[in-house]
Amino acid sequence: MEKLGDKVNLYVEQQLDGYTRSYINSPKVIHDSILGTNIFYPHEMVVLDSPLLQRLRRISQVDVVPLVFPSGNHNRFEHSLGVTVIADKLVNALRNRQAISPEEFESLRYHVRMAGILHDCGHGAFSHMSEEIHGKFDDMLAERQSNKTLYGDSKPHEILSYLIVTSPAFKDFFSTQVELIYGISLDLDLIGQMIIGYISDPLKAFWVEIINGAFDADKLDYIQRDSHFTGIQMILDLDRLFHTLDLIEIDGKKRLTIDFSGVSTLEEIVFDKMMLVSTVYNHHKVRSAECLFKSIFDHIRSENILIYDMTFDSAADFLYITDEDIYSLAKKQDIGSASTLARNLLNRNLPKRSLVISGRTISNNRQNLQQIMSLDRDDLQALRDAIVEEVRKTNPDISNSDVWVDLPKIPKFKEGSLWPIKEGTDSNSYITLRQVFPVDDWTKAFSEHKWAGYVFTWPQFTDDVNLAAQNVIEEVFDIKFNQFARSICKIKSKQH
Repeated sequence: MEKLGDKVNLYVEQQLDGYTRSYINSPKVIHDSILGTNIFYPHEMVVLDSPLLQRLRRISQVDVVPLVFPSGNHNRFEHSLGVTVIADKLVNALRNRQAISPEEFESLRYHVRMAGILHDCGHGAFSHMSEEIHGKFDDMLAERQSNKTLYGDSKPHEILSYLIVTSPAFKDFFSTQVELIYGISLDLDLIGQMIIGYISDPLKAFWVEIINGAFDADKLDYIQRDSHFTGIQMILDLDRLFHTLDLIEIDGKKRLTIDFSGVSTLEEIVFDKMMLVSTVYNHHKVRSAECLFKSIFDHIRSENILIYDMTFDSAADFLYITDEDIYSLAKKQDIGSASTLARNLLNRNLPKRSLVISGRTISNNRQNLQQIMSLDRDDLQALRDAIVEEVRKTNPDISNSDVWVDLPKIPKFKEGSLWPIKEGTDSNSYITLRQVFPVDDWTKAFSEHKWAGYVFTWPQFTDDVNLAAQNVIEEVFDIKFNQFARSICKIKSKQH
């Protein structure tokens, strides 16, 4: 099997083939609706104007969320600019605190800015929706297995971004088109490590944490950006965070920290993240649209449908497409179900809830809900098959492709243990957020009160699927649904 890195290198070669940028004499001004007016340097504009980055303009920051929150049309390119700006602000905060030397400041600044620009270049169409699919592909699993220490728990798109940034093709481009012309030298291997969160130099641990850490520039941008464009009102006092930012040595590593007076900002971040998950990312219509997206790729792969001569059997294939390529399938009449599903997605004709699975909809044995929450992909497939088999006893017109079982992952708030907070006058004395803020209790509360799984189907099948799904799930997991499990779905019973 050809290695994923080789496929990614070929992608980079093809994207950069023929790309040259005329000499840029001065920094450029880019205005942002969240972060205002910002300066980007000539060598950064060469990378930003490349096809590798311009492609991100056509990838939604929040996948299918705009189908539910119409103003949430921001894209990965905007977010990458925002991460760059906030990373720069974090570095300036450390300089103002005199936590870093003037010599380190310049190198750190240019490295984190370039890492911010490049950190999402590995995203596929509809952002995280793609990686939920290609994250299980053989070449992605093989790449992760062969570099366990390097990748750790990196997300699939971070691995692809790392492979792009450290590829021979990108290094050659960067050397000849950026470093040689603009007289700047950057370590692309280090930038790649910053993207995946790998620390090779303990003295540069905080360099990595600025881009990929508990409260990194990525998180600080997407919380503001996603809440602003979806219309969710949130508070995030970044000025307080910048004012209290500092460095601390822990186990030989130079880490980011804050003074105790900045804890309130960390609490805001955790709260805002939880609100976005429950209100936006896990909104039932968003989850329904995501099911539709995944089904499109099920048909693409099972029916060998080509997009740009690709059948999507490699994670690298997703680098070639953007959101518009998926929507364009709606106009093709010769590809069967994939075209129909894409047309439904384009026109917001989404599957409906036929059953809600949550702590509020179960009347007994609520502890068994944890079993349902932890089902893996194969278990979900088996559960869907069982529901379809049951419903076909009364409605033979229903097929497996008409039913979806969706169980969102429980969000992990690792921020509670990963960010050290300076305590007292001892420069190396610290506590964690978990010791002053009940992060674990919040996670438990989310699981018990905010989490919900769904069984989706088309409107004409909701009644039949509701009854069948209840029967199957009650029997398998020894639970009993209450009336709310059905009423919240607004199902109209058949007239007999």
